[in-house]
Amino acid sequence: MARDPFYKFLWITPTEIRSALRLYIALAATFIFKITRLKTVVLDYPTPCIFVPGTSLLNIRTRGIYMSVRPVDLVIIAETHEPVTIRWFNPKSGQTVVDIGAHIGAYALLSSKKGARTIAVEPDRESYSLLKRNADRNRFNVKTLNVALSDSAGFRNFYLDSGMHTGTSSLEERWSNNTKILTSVECITLDQLVKQQGLEAIDWMIVDVEGHELHVLQGGMLALSMTKKLIIEVSKPTEPKCLGILKAAGFKIVGSEKQGEVINWLCQKEKL
Repeated sequence: MARDPFYKFLWITPTEIRSALRLYIALAATFIFKITRLKTVVLDYPTPCIFVPGTSLLNIRTRGIYMSVRPVDLVIIAETHEPVTIRWFNPKSGQTVVDIGAHIGAYALLSSKKGARTIAVEPDRESYSLLKRNADRNRFNVKTLNVALSDSAGFRNFYLDSGMHTGTSSLEERWSNNTKILTSVECITLDQLVKQQGLEAIDWMIVDVEGHELHVLQGGMLALSMTKKLIIEVSKPTEPKCLGILKAAGFKIVGSEKQGEVINWLCQKEKL
């Protein structure tokens, strides 16, 4: 992962004194870290996430959106994790957005703020609770679902990542090298989601499911037929088959952003 542009964290505004103290202590520590060129064994890049005192939630505001976040989520909120991908995403008022693997709402809240009808799916219960809390706090019209998407319905093993990265829990057991906590989640297919929500067209779809993307696509052929633009994270093992499904559904790849061992694709229909 690339080093975090420090200045991006300055865009995050704490909304209470306790959060301000903790955030600014972390920023000061990061600045000292950078100018002294110290090294850390915690992560391979310096970030305020590891310097925030305590583990309780931070209450912040960014891009005009109020959020409660865990300290380790700051790297995502500061938009240093997927800087190119976040620039691709440009929903408009009245459009329909389906965010699969919504985490705590970085994309879902932005699309709702812009006036798009937003459906956000997140299986991790802790991240889902923050997603719901953040949507309610902003009074955004976001439909949130605490389920996972796969190629068939039912309950499956879900592996919670116990490490620093809160967005890497997965239905795939081998996805993370960190210690995993086994739980169970309800799964539905993407096509079931479309039918349940009464969708007839999808302007933007985001798929970020930590290695399970092929199964999501396999369960969503109807949904793909009605989707105009798609942002999807793919891993090396799933890349060829995902590409085949997307091409068969009429998509072409018009942008890519590599993030470590995975790559984000921006896809759109050959004919919009």
